[in-house]
Amino acid sequence: MCRRISELMPVIIHAAQSTVSTCQKAFADRRWNCSSILLAPNLKADLTNGTKEQAYVYALASAAVTHHVAKACVSGDLPYCPCGLNSPTLSADISYKWKGCSDNVLYGQRVSREWADAPWRKKPKDRRNNTSVRRFYRV
Repeated sequence: MCRRISELMPVIIHAAQSTVSTCQKAFADRRWNCSSILLAPNLKADLTNGTKEQAYVYALASAAVTHHVAKACVSGDLPYCPCGLNSPTLSADISYKWKGCSDNVLYGQRVSREWADAPWRKKPKDRRNNTSVRRFYRV
């Protein structure tokens, strides 16, 4: 996918950096402190053998890709990605019309699905974890 859409690479890299930062902050005071994520692409068993740590990191990465791609659409960094469809409900005043650009979460989810689910095509449990995170992000 990244070879196909080279404009996505900076966004994917930013999402990966966000994943590392968020994971390390969340587990800073724990025995497993997310340090093994820094070994990518040569991950250790804690992130390759179907562990809860692996599920967390992959779900976090899936959400980060969704978020960062949606934000890149809004900022115009991805020229082929339009604004999202939903306008925010900021005011009860009928005379107010939204003229901004909403996050394109649906496109972000599609990119996340293609990117994050690629290694798990034959592992439905891991794919289900990623799908759950994308559903949560949409709420």
